[in-house]
Amino acid sequence: MTCSIRRLSFLVLLVATLAGCGGRGGPDAAPDATPDAPVNPASPAWLDAERLDLGDSGSARNARLAMNRQGAGMVAWEQVDGSTVQEVHARTVSINGGHGASLSLGTGIAALPDVAINEQGRALVVWVQGASPLNQIWARSYDPDTGWGTAERMSRLEDILVAQPRAAINEAGEMAVVWMQTVDVTYQVHARRFRPTQGWSPAVRLDSAPYDARTPQVSLDAEGRLLSTWYQSDADGRSNLWANHINPDGISVAAVQIDQSTGYSDQPVLALLGDDSTLAVWRQTNEVLLQLIGLNRFLPGSGWVTTTSTSGGNISLARSPALAAWGAAHAVRRPDTGTG
Repeated sequence: MTCSIRRLSFLVLLVATLAGCGGRGGPDAAPDATPDAPVNPASPAWLDAERLDLGDSGSARNARLAMNRQGAGMVAWEQVDGSTVQEVHARTVSINGGHGASLSLGTGIAALPDVAINEQGRALVVWVQGASPLNQIWARSYDPDTGWGTAERMSRLEDILVAQPRAAINEAGEMAVVWMQTVDVTYQVHARRFRPTQGWSPAVRLDSAPYDARTPQVSLDAEGRLLSTWYQSDADGRSNLWANHINPDGISVAAVQIDQSTGYSDQPVLALLGDDSTLAVWRQTNEVLLQLIGLNRFLPGSGWVTTTSTSGGNISLARSPALAAWGAAHAVRRPDTGTG
């Protein structure tokens, strides 16, 4: 299980010496003797900010950061240089300092990166590359022992209007990518899975309805089970939350609606727990236009359980949920709440 911090709006790394998610030291750690000494997690504190982009020649945006519990991480972002060339860059980061060099992952116009990392420090970065409508989904893996692999195209050359790739990696080094793409003017959700002994599988469509499916999310458990959620329009113009999974044997199961709502659902987020169950949270607007945070849990062998609300029924505006989890018993969700 990895801990992730997503959606940075600027490329400055802030590190907290907290136990359990990238913290340094342990119960017996000594107080600082040198700047590199472990920090006692009993006294958490923010370290100094560190700039990670390429300097003042252009802007950095849409950064994504993933870190594991050992304090190793990978950050990827869009870098625009002084001549307006836009690339996706990535570099390794560490809670102990000594970050890796920045690397441009592809050629040409590149945007919208996502990143995942496992406990061994292996990472996967995905992004969109090329000019619309003929842009493509690309992926590149990183191994701390051998460095960066070769960039590989995930979508087909004939696919158009691809967007919003998401990445996942498990402790066995298996990887997964999901994205949305236009087919016959309708957005669909597609996925590919990598196994070290087999390479990348062909792309599989996960949704099945004749309406738009958008903002897919992905998780990959220890057995290699790929799980994805997204929001999908229906015949009445509402949006509902749907999910599908690809079993370890590579068989895709039928897509199911998991929000059990007659309102509107969107903004899904996933987090994998230590028992290989998966939590999903999302924004849910009910019949009287109150916005809640919905929650459901996927159990391997059983499927999805009953939808609940984590934000309570007396909140008039809850949006932009975020979720982090570690182990089988701990999860934290952060709804953006207000009074509407």
